[in-house]
Amino acid sequence: MPLSEIAGLAATLDGKGHSEVADAAAARWGYLPGTARFWRSSASHVFVLPTPDQPSGRAFLRFVPETWRPLPRVRIIARLAARLAEHGRPVAAPLSSVDGHVAEAVATPRGVVHATLIAGAPGTSVDLPDLTTGQASAWGAALADLHAASEQLTDLGAELPEAFEELDAAAAVLAPDPELIPAVARLRDALAGLPRDRASFGVGHGDFELDNLAWTGDTPTAYDFDDATRTWFVADIASALRDLSSVDSPPGRAFVEGYRTVRELPASALATLPLFAAAQAATWLVRLRAIVDCAASPGDPPWLVTLRARLDQHRLRQRAIVLG
Repeated sequence: MPLSEIAGLAATLDGKGHSEVADAAAARWGYLPGTARFWRSSASHVFVLPTPDQPSGRAFLRFVPETWRPLPRVRIIARLAARLAEHGRPVAAPLSSVDGHVAEAVATPRGVVHATLIAGAPGTSVDLPDLTTGQASAWGAALADLHAASEQLTDLGAELPEAFEELDAAAAVLAPDPELIPAVARLRDALAGLPRDRASFGVGHGDFELDNLAWTGDTPTAYDFDDATRTWFVADIASALRDLSSVDSPPGRAFVEGYRTVRELPASALATLPLFAAAQAATWLVRLRAIVDCAASPGDPPWLVTLRARLDQHRLRQRAIVLG
């Protein structure tokens, strides 16, 4: 979300992490004011709520301004997670509101927001340095299982956007950095030449990194499907592995071996990982123009100064990937 939106929501928080904006959204799921507690703001504002009837004991209220993500998009993402859970996939499923909806448009003191409530995933997070070989293999197998499920999700997939659509706007958005324009054009041409058969293209998670998984032993549960698209399955792998130094690293090799226990993954497909990593970097550069939407100010709180610096470092890294 834009920095201005993140800062605006932060200004509504009290000393205990409560916000009247979150209270208005949580009320659609039957929660009293003061129950939702701030968790983080990134792609969505996220607040945690107690859910004694769920295994994890908590759920996550996620909402965005109506201008940032349209309700049909929020609704289809929630339906996607619900369908995967219904088919036995280990994903954090949405919980229905008091009116029986998985996504709600809610009037709040900061305007209309589009909200969902997602069951907390059981287990704990695992960082890359602590990832075991068995977990890395299970990580790959879990993503392959989601890709295998995409054949059962053709109706939902038709409602999802296609990956890398943002690159259509790259020439205009990235005009202040003309060195990027021909590089992005070459990426678009390369993507246009790739096959889109059912074996290689379908519903992808979009952000299957470790920070979107919770672990119970060697079993991961996935959440945060906000970036789900119709995409190449190898692009989804590239996104999942972007924090690894190389797919030839020990966790990368274990991931690939685990993936191959569920679906085929030929060496020719793996050879396209750098292309998709560059296309994802270019997509991020386009998105960042909308995210960094306000100039720095001497009155900015320390967390905003830090976030702005991190985004600038991220921009430089993505730029180097594209030009490389």
